[in-house]
Amino acid sequence: MSHQNIDSIMVCLSPSPSNIHVIRVASAMLKNKTDHFYALYISDTKRALNDSNQQQLDKNIAYAKQLGAEVEIVSSDDIAGEIFKFAKVCKVNKLVIGKNMNMRFDFFRKPIYQQLLEDIDDINLVIVPVREKRIMNIFTNKSKVTLKSIVTSILILFICTVVGFVFFEMGFHDSNIIMIYLIGVLLIALITSNIICSVVSSIASVILFNFYFTLPILSLSFYDSSYLMTFVIMIIVAFLISTLMNKIQLTATSYANMANVSRILLETNQLLQKRQSVEDIFNCGCKQLSNLFNRDIAYFPIEKSSIQNPILFPKRENSYCKEFLNANEIGVAKWVAINGKHAGATTRYLSGSKSIYYAVLTDDKIYGVIGIYLGNDVLGSFDKRILLAILSEMAICLDNIKSNEEKNEAIIKVKKEQFRSDLLRSISHDLRTPLTSIYGNADVLLNDNSNLKNDKKMLYTKIYMTILCG
Repeated sequence: MSHQNIDSIMVCLSPSPSNIHVIRVASAMLKNKTDHFYALYISDTKRALNDSNQQQLDKNIAYAKQLGAEVEIVSSDDIAGEIFKFAKVCKVNKLVIGKNMNMRFDFFRKPIYQQLLEDIDDINLVIVPVREKRIMNIFTNKSKVTLKSIVTSILILFICTVVGFVFFEMGFHDSNIIMIYLIGVLLIALITSNIICSVVSSIASVILFNFYFTLPILSLSFYDSSYLMTFVIMIIVAFLISTLMNKIQLTATSYANMANVSRILLETNQLLQKRQSVEDIFNCGCKQLSNLFNRDIAYFPIEKSSIQNPILFPKRENSYCKEFLNANEIGVAKWVAINGKHAGATTRYLSGSKSIYYAVLTDDKIYGVIGIYLGNDVLGSFDKRILLAILSEMAICLDNIKSNEEKNEAIIKVKKEQFRSDLLRSISHDLRTPLTSIYGNADVLLNDNSNLKNDKKMLYTKIYMTILCG
């Protein structure tokens, strides 16, 4: 019989629409049902995704799961290193990654696929060419200009100009006025958290300095040609300050979100660990979700492979919990219980529902279905991460309860067997004592009573032999 090789294939996920094609190529490489299929997304802590990118990433993750991939999401600054590490741990022999053919060469950073080619030697790297318009990340993250950010930027530049006039009248050197404007650019980047305002203020600060503080004043011309280099250096420094501040804020926001998720999960885990039954765990988890999301929650228990009537957890004053009793909503919950996939509002399955439903399940059992009323709203990407993490914590606690119950049943079974053995030994001992006495008396009668008649002697002999053999 020929040995069938088992492949372990991993595809790298990204928040781009072309990643769907990369996932499809990786799925087509699966030959057997026993092949392992992984999908890995590395969240860069230095860059935050905007809403559109996050939505596209969620679609890509859902598509990978639909094709049977085990999705893993980790955060790291070293994307190539994390991919290499995960591939080694999972013993991946085929790694699939996309390459944007429209991307220009970056002199300061090598593409991910090129870094992987230098490090991977025993893994087959499959590079899938895709074509996609690339938008500068600098204008995709937090680039929405608001009236508040514009007013704040103008006010800070105005204050810098006023302070500059004071320094100019006091005869301070031009470098002091330049530093005032650089501080202003730093404050704009710090307060507005908007890269466009930061870049525009960098250019505006140079123009203001040239207009008010270089001869001839109140004009954009200058007599000293050395000011040209001053302007260039000033705008470069101001631009670097603004971009660095925005990157620092994005990193701080990312770490703050991770810390918030960790805090919520720790709190939820501590609450769930105190619960000792399936009902208590679901009640605790649903109350936690209701408090976190400020939404109505429903829990559909599953008993004997059949979904039961929901247990409702109203949160709002005008509760929408009655919607969970609708036949259509119950039908969606039943579908989730059968298929083990989330469905309902904002999903690809049964999207006409007003709620979204998730199954709380382990590898071999579905314990119940949780519904979250959305109406016309949607769950944000951050809320989804918290939701999935809490559901995972609930599943782990439920699995622990199941393991403890099986362990207790095994202990009870062993104790019963031990009791049975002890009982048999006790009965055997209690029976052996009188039988020994009878055996001794019969032996005495047979050996010492020579006057017994033959029939009595035969009777005693039978008693003796019966006890001896039995």
